[in-house]
Amino acid sequence: MRITHRIAASLFTIARWLAGPEQREWIDAMQAEACDDAQPALGWAAGAVLSAARLRAARDWQLVAALLLAPPLALAVFLAVFFATAMVGRAAGLGTLPFTTPLVMALAVLPFAYALGRIRPGRAAKWLGLGAFLAFQALPPAIFSLAFGAPFVFWWGLNVAVYNLPWHVGYLANLAVWIAGAVLGGRHRRAIAGRA
Repeated sequence: MRITHRIAASLFTIARWLAGPEQREWIDAMQAEACDDAQPALGWAAGAVLSAARLRAARDWQLVAALLLAPPLALAVFLAVFFATAMVGRAAGLGTLPFTTPLVMALAVLPFAYALGRIRPGRAAKWLGLGAFLAFQALPPAIFSLAFGAPFVFWWGLNVAVYNLPWHVGYLANLAVWIAGAVLGGRHRRAIAGRA
């Protein structure tokens, strides 16, 4: 089996997951068409993934909107509260306290992670938390790279320094807050549904 067919098979697996069980026959038909050596298998597979993602986004538009909006809104809340606490701390002569940044980060992220979990409870909440965490971490470097032209990796290093903690501790703490908030939101929704 050629490497392109292996990659195509993996892409069709992703397309099946995205499309859901109701579109499985359609994805299988596209994969059968792509197995013909005369056809470009990767093109069919990429098309299947894009079509499946489009169908899923149309079906779960609230989830897609929340996943696109939660990380930037959490970042905006974090920056507003962080700069406000930094100004108050400096005005009081305390400076920036080392625990302020992680605490503000957790308080800014938690409501948005909780809301994501309320939208899609169950095992999906963990994956939503992970996806939102990745978007939240990639957003500042991406914005600064586009705005100032510096390489993405340069701004990523500055993003790590914000935590006033070793980089791995800050990232793991932020990841834990995103996932825990999403799981708590999902459990709360399931508990409310169980009472009804």
